[in-house]
Amino acid sequence: MTGRSSSWKRISGDIPLNELEKLQYRFNAWIEQRRLPFETFPVDVEPYVPVLNIEALRHHFGDAIMRASPTRALCFDFILEQLPGIFPEKPRIFDLGCGVGSYSEFLNAALGYEDYQGCDIQERGSWKGMKKPGVTFSVANLGEDCIALKGATSVFTQSVLEHIQYDRSVLDLLTVEEPSEIQHVHFVPATCSFVEHRYHGYRRYGPGAISRLLDNPSVFDVRIYSMGNAITREMYWLQKGKLKNYQKSRAKTDIQYDQELSCVENLANNRKHIITKEAKEASFFALVFKQRLAPSS
Repeated sequence: MTGRSSSWKRISGDIPLNELEKLQYRFNAWIEQRRLPFETFPVDVEPYVPVLNIEALRHHFGDAIMRASPTRALCFDFILEQLPGIFPEKPRIFDLGCGVGSYSEFLNAALGYEDYQGCDIQERGSWKGMKKPGVTFSVANLGEDCIALKGATSVFTQSVLEHIQYDRSVLDLLTVEEPSEIQHVHFVPATCSFVEHRYHGYRRYGPGAISRLLDNPSVFDVRIYSMGNAITREMYWLQKGKLKNYQKSRAKTDIQYDQELSCVENLANNRKHIITKEAKEASFFALVFKQRLAPSS
């Protein structure tokens, strides 16, 4: 099967780029921005209103939440506050692009899953220490290899799909042993996140890319949540000790950022200002949907 992608991009920012390739990559990002006003989402987008209970976040995610960037902190908050109501009780989770495997611990802390399967393009040394009853890891090339879900009820990714050239093929290549309805949750960077992450993956996800990604007859019950805005993008750089302005000057909000506090604590202190007002200004999206799968004939 020919690989299917939600974008035309062929250059990945995950590998060293020469100056011409960097120029092409920036041009692609510029095109994404220019197309943004003319594209539409497949469904209405709901702004995620974070809770940001620092004590609860620290209890469940430890030091990771205190080191997190603004968008990663918002994703952690979504996991803690929303995932228990989205995934079934005691879910069987398949984590696509699991990396070092840290979400085997984070998701268990938030959800108390029945079992967890992590999969990545290469084996990680950290997996050995994380393997235990109910926690397994495997190697596969996402978007090109068939992925057997092996009884999983829920599929999860954190900042993974943008790194996969044939991201639409990921959904095509999931396999099951019996007819199943799989619950998906995928966190993906939005178009405006380029100012934060720069050369990162093949693409960011605007309305068009999201529509193409989810244009699959097996996908239904789609919900999209927006996260972050120009203020969280400014906070990303303030966390690094740099001052950058992304707000429109006519509607600029002065935020209070204390360098003695963690980024997530600063988010909590500015909570009312960091809620996305317009979906196209978001920094990140949570894509929530179900997929009907049947065994291959």
